[in-house]
Amino acid sequence: MSTATVTPLMPAAPTVAVSVAPPVVVVGDIFTPAEAAAYLKLDEAAVVAEAAAGRLPARRVGGEWRFSRAAILEWFAMPESSKERMMAVAGSIQETEEEYEAFMAVIQEYRDEVDRATGSGKYAPE
Repeated sequence: MSTATVTPLMPAAPTVAVSVAPPVVVVGDIFTPAEAAAYLKLDEAAVVAEAAAGRLPARRVGGEWRFSRAAILEWFAMPESSKERMMAVAGSIQETEEEYEAFMAVIQEYRDEVDRATGSGKYAPE
């Protein structure tokens, strides 16, 4: 009986050891950078960079970054642009009828003043 040598069609893949970090468990209302990154589903370096640039609410405590869950949620709820932020606040202010009328009276006085100074509007020459 003869023996045959079998050659595999594909060479065996090299074995590579892969270390997988355990998932970060987020507990409590104050986060470390790793916990904030897990909470936001971002890279930890990106979270620290955003905090350092003042674009993500955070504080340095004892030289280390800390993030408040409440501050992050409030930050997330804010509109993107400052104009949108301003409008969000302005839109939530309710004025009374008297306040509105007083405001419009001031605007009309200003318009009259400008028209008199420029000779326009009701003060325009005919």
